[in-house]
Amino acid sequence: MNGSNQNTQNAAYVDMEYVASQVRLRMNLDNRWHEKILQFVIDGFAELNLNDTIPNVTTAELTVDSTNIVDFPRDYVEYISIGVRFGGRYIPLVLNTNIVLPTISSCGEIEREIFTGTNGAFDDKTRDGYFNPDYRSYTVGGAFSDAYYRIDHKGGRIIFLTENFTGLEVILQYKSLGISDQTCIPRASIPALRAYVQWTLNNNDRTLSETRIETSRREWIRERNKLYAVNHALTSEEIMDIMRTHTHRGLKG
Repeated sequence: MNGSNQNTQNAAYVDMEYVASQVRLRMNLDNRWHEKILQFVIDGFAELNLNDTIPNVTTAELTVDSTNIVDFPRDYVEYISIGVRFGGRYIPLVLNTNIVLPTISSCGEIEREIFTGTNGAFDDKTRDGYFNPDYRSYTVGGAFSDAYYRIDHKGGRIIFLTENFTGLEVILQYKSLGISDQTCIPRASIPALRAYVQWTLNNNDRTLSETRIETSRREWIRERNKLYAVNHALTSEEIMDIMRTHTHRGLKG
């Protein structure tokens, strides 16, 4: 065993190929099954991310185009916050659900219109695609009231309503599918992924009884719930905070 493989097997995080190989070996399947098992592992890992069993929050810096729009990253599931850099700090922008969404043509292509507002120009507030740290304004508080956005879920993009936002870098914090060329899987998730693969194989095997298929489905759910409990377990500090919150002390008479 070479050093790289040793490091991979001892790491808290492993790659997709390693997981697929481990699952295949545990199920006594030969190399001809590898590509299929690998795809099932990818599907299972995406499922674990979608139902928040494995919390996966990602940050991306996106450049606003000439129509005041940025497209979602390919692994986007749900946004958490949208903001900009300002003097070394992260400043959230303001959600505005009254912004009119662009129309969709009959061919499914979305019209890209220029969205501008009358909230003031950003010429003195930006520098090289970032907010100018030398700009000072008492109006800058918890969020920037000069820039608004709306999420276009159907179009897969974010629309900004402001002036001179073209070329600005916005910071998107979002829940991710967790699937990419550099995906690393927590070793603790392997039992759940193995259960998912087994259930998927059984569910597509017409020779198996419904009882066996249902048993494998329940095993998948059980392993998924166990992993969820581990990843969302409260720390000792959080438990103490809850206890303090629900403890009421009164004066003794």
